[in-house]
Amino acid sequence: MTLRFPAVFLGSLLISIGCNESPPVATEAAPAAVTPTASTPAPIPEDPPTPRAPDGAAPLKTPTPSASPTPPTPPAERGQRLTPRQAKLAGALIKDGALEEEVVLDLDEDGRADLALVIKPAAIDAPRIVVLGLTDGDGFKSVHSSTCLALCPGCGGIMGDPFMGMRVRNKRGLQIQHFGGSRWAWERAYTIAWRKNGFYLVGADLSTIDRMNSQPETKISVNLLSGKYTRKGKKGIQRHTFEPISISACAAIEGLSEADFP
Repeated sequence: MTLRFPAVFLGSLLISIGCNESPPVATEAAPAAVTPTASTPAPIPEDPPTPRAPDGAAPLKTPTPSASPTPPTPPAERGQRLTPRQAKLAGALIKDGALEEEVVLDLDEDGRADLALVIKPAAIDAPRIVVLGLTDGDGFKSVHSSTCLALCPGCGGIMGDPFMGMRVRNKRGLQIQHFGGSRWAWERAYTIAWRKNGFYLVGADLSTIDRMNSQPETKISVNLLSGKYTRKGKKGIQRHTFEPISISACAAIEGLSEADFP
């Protein structure tokens, strides 16, 4: 049988051969497919062949799926870490216990990096100490501390240590998070900020849930600056009469509960 090719195809083929200085590479014929019989087991299927490019062209690449990268935590959510100089300053603030967590942020909006530290006590029932140091460039211009913002290591019930860490909120607010309980699990998150030449509790997130029978949880978010709060199960924004609480007023902070925001 005689094969006939269009003149345009033959011309392109001659030009391609003339421009290629390497001799053509002979290709092996594909092996004939094996037809399984009753006495011959069927061949194991092979992986699909890699796509081949025409002679003289760049080899084709088989696309490989790529896993979606995990987005990094925004810097505003994690703050900064201590520099060696800041670590030295932080060490001067630790009188008893061990440094458990530290965050660097501008707490009083003066353009300088301040320090927020959580100091873990040696005793399991002793309160943690939150230390807030405002810097002036060479050292600290003021240091503030509280024993009622971060719960003690043994205060989480059967859930263990309740302290979940610190988180930067709205660039210069600091949230301290807890989770604990037993059948009734609870969450407490206190937000503090610099106001009126001092640090105050300016927000609180309170929630509880019965883990035994999955009763609807109580979830309340309180803003002590605006006088507003929201409660799960109630529509709209509610009003309250509480004001920001100094971080040294432990009785008022520890007494804050869901019952205050019906």
